[in-house]
Amino acid sequence: SGFLCLLGSFTATFAVVLPSFIIVLAICRVYDKWRNHPNTPDAEDDKLTEYMEGMKMSYKLIALDLDGTLKTSDNRISPKTREALIECQKRGMRVILASGRPTPGLRHEAEELELAKYGGLLLSFNGARVYDITNDKVIYEKVVDRQYALEIYDRAKQYGLAVMTYDGLNILTEDDDDQYVQVEQNINDMYIKHTDAWKETLPESINKVLLTGTPEYVASIEQEFKAP
Repeated sequence: SGFLCLLGSFTATFAVVLPSFIIVLAICRVYDKWRNHPNTPDAEDDKLTEYMEGMKMSYKLIALDLDGTLKTSDNRISPKTREALIECQKRGMRVILASGRPTPGLRHEAEELELAKYGGLLLSFNGARVYDITNDKVIYEKVVDRQYALEIYDRAKQYGLAVMTYDGLNILTEDDDDQYVQVEQNINDMYIKHTDAWKETLPESINKVLLTGTPEYVASIEQEFKAP
């Protein structure tokens, strides 16, 4: 990876990515059978209905990482997964997208899964912000101290690393030609906002500062960079 580290505010709010992935697989299998076998004998259909109802009672929340968990290798949510998660929401379960991405980087997946309709939440910036998409409200936020962000910038530039942070739909950076800044733009479908004075144009709330470099270089300096 060309990303050195996610220097920001981290909150281990939900440590359920792997279990939730397993739950979704199970839900997909059950829902697929339920949907594609309308002529199932009544007794078997009753069992499936009972199973789905049981899951409604057992699980109140499903928190999912996106990349490599919810999304396929070609960066999409499969129709089966989408249908299963919407069915779960109809049955009273709340779906949360939990990611290191910025909040705007989750908007397309949230729309696809109809989270606003069912009270879903977006947990972004590695847990530094929790957004209630239904009520358009930030219900939790942890920000990076501004002085700390400035010190991160200075240290990063000593090592020749690209630096970025986020301001609404924009990725704020002096390094818009950096390949990993462009990767971040593409993953999140956001805009790159160039500035010649990053330290003077920081947004009021800073949830994360991301530093990038080539994988080989990052590996060679990581321990020295992190040292006090």
